[in-house]
Amino acid sequence: MSEHSPPPKHRFTWPQALRLFVTLALLGVILAAIPLDQAWQAMGRVNLLWLAIALAWTFLLRATFALRWHLLLAPAGVRHSYLHTLVIALIGMFYDNFAPANLGGDMARSYLAADGHSAKVVDVAASVVADRTLGLISLVLLGFASSALLGVPQLRLALWVLLGTGVAGLSLAWILARRTVGETSRSPLRRVADKLSELSRALLRYRQHRVRLTGALLLSCLGICVGGVALSCWSRAFGFDLKLTQAVAIVVISSVVAMIPITINGLGLTDGAAILLLGWAGMGRPEALAQMMLQRIAVIALSLLGAGLQFLRR
Repeated sequence: MSEHSPPPKHRFTWPQALRLFVTLALLGVILAAIPLDQAWQAMGRVNLLWLAIALAWTFLLRATFALRWHLLLAPAGVRHSYLHTLVIALIGMFYDNFAPANLGGDMARSYLAADGHSAKVVDVAASVVADRTLGLISLVLLGFASSALLGVPQLRLALWVLLGTGVAGLSLAWILARRTVGETSRSPLRRVADKLSELSRALLRYRQHRVRLTGALLLSCLGICVGGVALSCWSRAFGFDLKLTQAVAIVVISSVVAMIPITINGLGLTDGAAILLLGWAGMGRPEALAQMMLQRIAVIALSLLGAGLQFLRR
């Protein structure tokens, strides 16, 4: 590139355009089915005490998942306080707003956790992948339990699909970990395969840390239950008594839906799924939409806290 060449411009790619279109389309469907003025009226009747309790449980949910990741950072060569891990997790929440399937937050967590440590970025990235994998396993375990208690065969079928995808991913990681990293080839595909192979070997080293893996899995299951309690408190703020078993099932299904990277930060997709599920539990649609709006605002507020912490770090 010559000295006077203009800087490269960011191009709006067709996957981004497609996600924006799907996001706006789903939001349009939701607002067409539920008038916004009815949701605003339901929001005006919210119980402030239960709202404060729901906010506290929502923060506790994030703190529990941050503790799960904190247990997995030490094997990656990163040793700092839990408070520091929580700060990085909140910063990752902010970056989640700009990438599908929480990829932005995962990349930010990997970089910030490795910053200032002798640990390799690939090892820290392996801790993030292990964190996500344990989250999937806990979703499957509690999902099957919820399906058995509530008698929802559709949930059981979705979990079998999720479990099969996870097994396929682990099998691919094992295959990549057994291959030899190429030293001579410089093709882009070969370099990507070598990086994946290095990440897979870093993941397989967690087999030596079964105690930490078990503790992280238990924290993951606990976090889903905390999410169920938080959802029940959100519903109580709108005068609806949501059973804990139903709340846990809704959290599981919504978390699975959130993995589909077709909208911006799950906007419209997870909200629509949660509204349908709350309606299945007996909650009115205007109240369900108002609840999802407040929950979305709460998550954005936490992510903005992460953005402020990132600014202070700089």
